Amino acid sequence: YGSTLTASSVDARVLASLLERYDTALHSHMTMLGVDPTMLTTQWFLCLFVHCLPFSTALRVWDCVLLAGAQGPASTRGGHGADVLLRVALALLRAHRSPLLRARHAGEFVRIMVEATRSVEDADALLRLAFRPGGFLSRRELSTLRAAHHQAVEAELERIQVL
Repeated sequence: YGSTLTASSVDARVLASLLERYDTALHSHMTMLGVDPTMLTTQWFLCLFVHCLPFSTALRVWDCVLLAGAQGPASTRGGHGADVLLRVALALLRAHRSPLLRARHAGEFVRIMVEATRSVEDADALLRLAFRPGGFLSRRELSTLRAAHHQAVEAELERIQVL
């Protein structure tokens, strides 16, 4: 992800875009509460879910990341293995959407996700949700979203460096 965490920031924005597109209620609720996806994804993506999922479940996610990476080189802006991380993140949020929609503030939202991810013992169910047949996340869609958000993040970094 690099020293500026550009790819992590890009993927957090991609996740927000995916939620906006595919689960508007959850996206709107997060926005209303002031929950920025980076509140969750920074640890998820940088630590490959090892600090939030049970270890056996995290290992299964790693298997998918490594398998996806073995399929060949992806864009330098993320891809393949990073696609797996996005799919799992989206699956985690959607799997726990009911309690998340009842959260009354950002802290409660984050607490619900922290507690929920610790109890994901059924790796098969999580990965079925992340990679369901006929799933809506194509590599092309993710690449397009990453490219758009990459430009925005790079512009923000340049603006910050000027200050």
